[in-house]
Amino acid sequence: FFNDLFTALNGVILKRTSEEYKKSKMTVLYLNSLLSAIGVFIVIMLVPGEVDRVQNFDLWSNTSFVTHFMFASLMGSVLNLAIFLC
Repeated sequence: FFNDLFTALNGVILKRTSEEYKKSKMTVLYLNSLLSAIGVFIVIMLVPGEVDRVQNFDLWSNTSFVTHFMFASLMGSVLNLAIFLC
């Protein structure tokens, strides 16, 4: 329920922002993604021990894991674009 609600609210706010500030959809999408990445980075930095857990994660040397991780990240961006454009 909450996922649907927040996804709909995100779409409304992004559309309103793009119209109000005369920015293109791609600019607003880029800024949204950038601010989200900064927010996640701040959370990782603030949680005690989280940076060490990320750096010492065993599968970073596994090529298959890194490939799947990058693909999942790319598909997340594609999904974000699809949600925004619809």
